[in-house]
Amino acid sequence: MAAGDVIFNGSGIIHLDHRAVTASIVSTADWSTDSSGSTLDFSEYLSGTGAANNRVMDYGPYGDEVYVWEGGSASQTGAISGFNGGNSAGELAVLKSIDNTKTYRFSMWARVKSAMTNGSCYLGLRAFEAADAIDTITDISNGGTTANPYFALCTNANLATYFPTGEWRLVSCFLHPYTHSGTTDTTTTGIVKPDGTNLGTGGGNGDLKWASTTLKVLIRFFGPYNENGSGKFQVWNPRIDVVDGTEPPFNELLTGRKGLLLSDK
Repeated sequence: MAAGDVIFNGSGIIHLDHRAVTASIVSTADWSTDSSGSTLDFSEYLSGTGAANNRVMDYGPYGDEVYVWEGGSASQTGAISGFNGGNSAGELAVLKSIDNTKTYRFSMWARVKSAMTNGSCYLGLRAFEAADAIDTITDISNGGTTANPYFALCTNANLATYFPTGEWRLVSCFLHPYTHSGTTDTTTTGIVKPDGTNLGTGGGNGDLKWASTTLKVLIRFFGPYNENGSGKFQVWNPRIDVVDGTEPPFNELLTGRKGLLLSDK
């Protein structure tokens, strides 16, 4: 579907589709049928748990029907649901090359689809150096380094604060050049409500910067993590965009349209 097409949402409301079409360096084009397991750019976490990693059609954050990645199974222990854990053969196959002298924005929409008993969620990335070895990168606000950066990290204790059941949130983070000297996070980094309210990271990192050794990257999420119940977590439109003026503006990602929404009739 091209931007500007007229589409219907599930309530029969007509509006113009102005969703961002600028290419991300990861693609969800093959999230287009009911399916399970891995896709071209997203390797299921853990291998062989396809029943816990499904593409299903549901209502997305803009009100229309889309294919989402849904994590969750009848009973879970550990990080069963999600994609791109970081170092299995399947996950290494989906690594994307980056330029560590450039800024990138990582983003994805996420929600708790059905209430969790014990589950947590982790949305983040992982960086790699030569020979696809895991690299450490730096949180610009405190100077700490990490091999497991998350731009949203919510335990079961605070999950409902950041991801109330059924409500979509846009999660994003900026990765700066390795030479970056600033210490202030970008205002849109964090877990953002559709009205633009930024809730923070829920215990995750703020903006980060590459190491001088970083060559590749992947975007990843775990959810539900260690659920041991029937809760489900959904992700839609994960993106990695080079921040060079051609990337979709954050407000376009948030609202799904460049222009005005036609009156609902």
